[in-house]
Amino acid sequence: MGKNLMELKSNSAYKDEELSNEDFADLQQFLRELTGIAFDKSKFQLINTRLWAHKQKLSFVKWCDYVAYLKSHRQLVSQDIINLITTNKTEFFREKIQFSILQDIIAREKYENLLLWSAACSKGHEVYSLDICLDKLRSSTSLKKWNILGTDINSAVLQIAENAIYPLHDFDSVEESLIKEYFLKGSDDNEGFYKYRTKNLDHIKFRHHHLLHGDRLDLNFDFILLRNVLIYFEELDRLHIVKKLLHSLKGGGYLFLGLSEAIELSEELEYLGNSIYRKKKSNGPASTRKGKKKILVIDDSSIIPKIVEKMLSEEGESYELVGHAKNTIEARKMIFEYVPDLITLDIQMPGENGDEFYRQFLKYKSIPTIVLSSLDKDEGDVVLKMLEEGVSDYIQKPKNAEFSLFKNEFLAKIAISLESKQQRVSLLRRESIEISEKIARNSLIAIGASTGGTMALAQLLPTFPEVFPPTVVIQHIPRDFSFAFAERLNTLCTFKVKEAENGELLEHSTVYIAPGNKQLRIIQEKGVSYIEINNDPPLNRHSPSVDYFFNSIKNLSFQKVVAVILTGMGRDGAKEMLELKKLGHKTIGQSEESCVVYGMPKAAKDLEAVDIEVSLSQMGREIFKTFR
Repeated sequence: MGKNLMELKSNSAYKDEELSNEDFADLQQFLRELTGIAFDKSKFQLINTRLWAHKQKLSFVKWCDYVAYLKSHRQLVSQDIINLITTNKTEFFREKIQFSILQDIIAREKYENLLLWSAACSKGHEVYSLDICLDKLRSSTSLKKWNILGTDINSAVLQIAENAIYPLHDFDSVEESLIKEYFLKGSDDNEGFYKYRTKNLDHIKFRHHHLLHGDRLDLNFDFILLRNVLIYFEELDRLHIVKKLLHSLKGGGYLFLGLSEAIELSEELEYLGNSIYRKKKSNGPASTRKGKKKILVIDDSSIIPKIVEKMLSEEGESYELVGHAKNTIEARKMIFEYVPDLITLDIQMPGENGDEFYRQFLKYKSIPTIVLSSLDKDEGDVVLKMLEEGVSDYIQKPKNAEFSLFKNEFLAKIAISLESKQQRVSLLRRESIEISEKIARNSLIAIGASTGGTMALAQLLPTFPEVFPPTVVIQHIPRDFSFAFAERLNTLCTFKVKEAENGELLEHSTVYIAPGNKQLRIIQEKGVSYIEINNDPPLNRHSPSVDYFFNSIKNLSFQKVVAVILTGMGRDGAKEMLELKKLGHKTIGQSEESCVVYGMPKAAKDLEAVDIEVSLSQMGREIFKTFR
C-alpha cells in the first residue's frame, strides 16, 4: 500500500481489480450505515465511478482491501465518502409552484416572524430562493423578520452554500430582474460568477446535520422543506426522518416535500396538495409531548431481555422494551426500525462482538448505550476503552440474589444516561507545580468517585506532576474490574497506577485503586503508612466505600491531606469529608457542570463539607496548591 499509483501502473503485474458483487454488497451496507441512504443494484456503476478515484488515491488495487480500510478507519474517512457519494442536484426556485404557495400561506396567515428550515439545502440554492421570496413579501404583508437554517450531510456543498457564489449557468431559470436585484456580478478572475448579496445575512445559518442519525432539533419551525430527498431512503427510514422533522415543526406548521414524493399520513398531518403537509395544531409542539422511552436490548442471552422487560414493566409508564437483538446483524435492523432512546449492549456475542459493533457502528448514532455484561477480568479493559469512546455507562449482569439491587442500579443508570451527554476522554494540561519529596512522602491525596468517575479519573490523573503524594482512589466498581481499570489508567499516566494490595506501603508518586468488592483503609504504625484490604461489610451499600476510607484517615498523622469528591450517584463520602474538613484538611468537590452525575459532590456541598468546587479541568491545579 506504500506505493503510489504511478508506481503501481508501471508494474507489469498491476491490474486494477473490478468491483465484485460481494464487495459491492459490503459497500452497500457501509454506505447505508454511513448515510442512511439505500443504494440498490442500479447504483452499482455510480458507486464504482465515484469511489474508484478515492481507492486509487489511497493506492489500493483490490476493492476488498479498500472496503476493509474504510470499515476500520470509518471516523477518518466518513466525511470524504459522504461528500463523494451523495447527490446534489439543485437549482434556484426549483418546483416554483411551491414557492408561490408558500408566499400565499404567509400572506394569508399574516405571519410577522418566521423560522424556516431547509433540511437538505445542498449548495444553498433553496435557502437563497426562500430568502428572496420572503424579502419580496416584506413590503406587501405583515412579515417583518425571518430566520432560515440550511443543513446538509455533505460538508463540501455546505461550504459552497456559505460562500454563496454561483456560476452563470445556475441562473438559466431565474428572472433577469431578480439576478440584478439580489446578486453581485463577478469581474476579472470572478468573471462568469455571481454572489448573493452580502448585506444583512445574519438571519441565514448553515450547519452539518444527518437526517437519519443526527440529533433532533429542539426548535419550533414554521416551515420545513425536505424536497426530493426521501426518495433515496427506504420506507422505514423515511418514516423515521419525517417523525424527527415533526418533532421540530410547530403545531400548524408546514412540511414541504418534493412534488414526486409522498408520505403515509399520520394522525399529526393533513395533506394540502402539491406535496405540502400541515401539522395539526391540536397535538401542539412535539417537544412538549412525553411518551415512553424505547429500550433495545442487544444480547445473545434469552434471559437478560426478560429481566429487563420485567423491570421496565414494574417501573410503570416511563420505559418500554421495543426489541431484543440476538446479534449485531439483527441490531442494525432494529435500530433503523425502532429508533430506540437507549440501548443495552453485551460484549461477548456470536459473530461481531459488542465492542467492535459499538466502535464501527453504534458510536455514530448518538444513542445512549449501557454495557450490560459479565464484566469479568477479560472484559475490563474492553469496557474502559468503550467508555473512552462514548458509552454512557456499564453494569454487571445480575445474579439471583442481587436482583433487587441490580434493578435499582439499572433503572438509575437508564435515567442518568438518557439525560447525560456522551463522554469521551479529552486531554488536560499536566500541572507544572514542583513538590518536594519530603512533603510528598508525608501527605496524602484521597479521591472518591462513582458514576462517571472512570472517565473523570482518566482525565484528571494524567495532569498530576512528576512528584506528588501517594494517592488512593475509591471508585465504585465491580468485582474483577478494578485491576483492569488500574492497568488502563497506568497506560495513560507517566507514573505508576496500580490496584492496591493488602499490606503494601504507601509510596509517593503512585496512585492506588481500591479493589472491587473490598474495603480499603490506611493504617499507620511506627511512622509507616500501609494499606489494609479487608472483607468488612458494605457501607452506604458500597464496597469499596468512600466514607469507610475517609474515616480511616481522619486521625492519622499526615502533614497534609487533600480529599476530593468526584462525579457519582448517592451520598457516599459526604459525611466523613465533613469530618476531614473540621480537622483542617483541604476538601474539593467537582463542579455540577462538569459532573456526569452531581450526586456525591452535591451531598458533600449540602453538608458544607467542601472548601471549594472546581471543574475537572481546574481540579489538578486546585489539588496541588496545597503542597507548594
